[in-house]
Amino acid sequence: MYIDDKAKRGKNKVVWRLIKPEAKFSLILDAGRQGTTYEEFHQIVATQCNEEYAHSKSIITRLITYGKPAITWTVTIPGVTEFKAPGKL
Repeated sequence: MYIDDKAKRGKNKVVWRLIKPEAKFSLILDAGRQGTTYEEFHQIVATQCNEEYAHSKSIITRLITYGKPAITWTVTIPGVTEFKAPGKL
């Protein structure tokens, strides 16, 4: 996740700063018959990010809804051949 670093912002220039969680966090998805829909996935990610970064859920939800700027989802699943290397959805 990146934020606008207003302290480093220049005239007519936005400087984006990467913010990292203090530790990795996991998302638990239902991989059963019913599974998790793509829309549910969005909500799970937004909710979990909000726990790591206050007020980020509304930002992520708005980006998903309007598609601007675009969010690139990258998935790695070690036990699944087609997802062993990071792949974009």
